[in-house]
Parts: sequence; structure tokens; C-alpha cells
Amino acid sequence: MVGMEIRKELENVWKEMETEEKETQRDQRRTTVRMENVTVLGEDVIVNDELYLNGANVLPHKSISESVPEPRIIM
Repeated sequence: MVGMEIRKELENVWKEMETEEKETQRDQRRTTVRMENVTVLGEDVIVNDELYLNGANVLPHKSISESVPEPRIIM
């Protein structure tokens, strides 16, 4: 019985370590996006790395793959 409890505890520890490692890898891949003026991003918006957004209003569930140098609404 004790062996089974230890095994379950070890499995939980391994799962936590794997989750933390994945989160660390995800965080390391992030870079920056420069946003100026009143830039508003809706829910679930994906912005590619190293872009410049100047006054962009991005509606929900959109993806931005190029810089927005002039203020505009992205639908």
C-alpha cells in the first residue's frame, strides 16, 4: 500500500514538473510588440512577434501579422 501511494505522489510530481517546463519554454519564445497611442486588442487576438501597432483597434478573434503604422480598425 505504501509503495502505491509513493508511486502516485511521484507521478503527480513528474506531471507538475512537465507542466512547469512547458510553461517556461512557452515564455522563452515570447518577444515584444510595440503599441502606441490608444491601441485596443479584443479578446483572443494573436499578434505576431516584433510588430508595431499605432492606434489599432482590433476586433476579437483576429490575428495580426503585419505592423499597423496608422490608426485604424481591424475587422
